[in-house]
Amino acid sequence: MALNSEFKEDKELMESLCPNEKDKFEKWFADLNAENMRRNNVFYSGQKLENATGIKCWFDYFVDGYMPAEALDEDLTNA
Repeated sequence: MALNSEFKEDKELMESLCPNEKDKFEKWFADLNAENMRRNNVFYSGQKLENATGIKCWFDYFVDGYMPAEALDEDLTNA
């Protein structure tokens, strides 16, 4: 799955990743989107996150080792 975003900072992030890291992040982000589609507790629930929030804001959760569901839970507690 190729992540596409209209946001400049998202495009820059994706272009900066090595192919291996990009593949891993795209898989993680697909799982994040799937989990988000099952939820209805925040404004971006049920939407593709690359459109609703952008991609870059989720990258630190990926780097820090959060599972997709954990990232959504953590983001909710920080809102």
